[in-house]
Amino acid sequence: MEMSHRGKEFLSIIQKAESDLRKLLDISDDYAVLFLQGGATTQFASIPLNICKPEDPVDYIVTSSWGDKAYKEATKYCKPKVIWTGKPEKYTGLPVFDELDQSINARYLHICANETIHGVEFKDYPTVKNKDAVLVADMSSNFCSKPIDVSKFGIIYAGAQKNVGPSGVTIVIIRKVVALWRLWVSPEGLRKNEGWIMENCCMLLKRN
Repeated sequence: MEMSHRGKEFLSIIQKAESDLRKLLDISDDYAVLFLQGGATTQFASIPLNICKPEDPVDYIVTSSWGDKAYKEATKYCKPKVIWTGKPEKYTGLPVFDELDQSINARYLHICANETIHGVEFKDYPTVKNKDAVLVADMSSNFCSKPIDVSKFGIIYAGAQKNVGPSGVTIVIIRKVVALWRLWVSPEGLRKNEGWIMENCCMLLKRN
């Protein structure tokens, strides 16, 4: 049994899912909510491919293996820098935010909100020093497990299978203004429903 992803039955399901998620996390209209495929690990590539040029610097805080994987994938597409790593202490701690040496022109600062392998979880989140940059968080393992202030982030992404849905579904919450950064060189399959986002981003910017 199948149903069309353009059919009214499926559209009612996906619209209800988005509405419920917006209510649960208090997601404002400044953000688009996307239901994608490929798992959270696909976002390790999709995010830099969509919003960075090859020469763009980006910052990574590596608190365990998933953050390290995200950093290594980003090296293929931009100029990432590990500004803090917990590896010397065998991934048992978190950085002091005020001591982070953030790149002055970094495109974004990436964190993994909860590292399941070593059990390291952020209780609070760093502030990005570059006013034109955003905080990006992989929240796969603690997504919807507690209240969060979505407005602190430019992008939140999570594999749904941990807490909220079936394997294969990836939820991306992206500030609409950030979606306008995306580059046309990004592969077709990683452009995040660009037509829908562009339409809604332009409407938002016109209202403001």
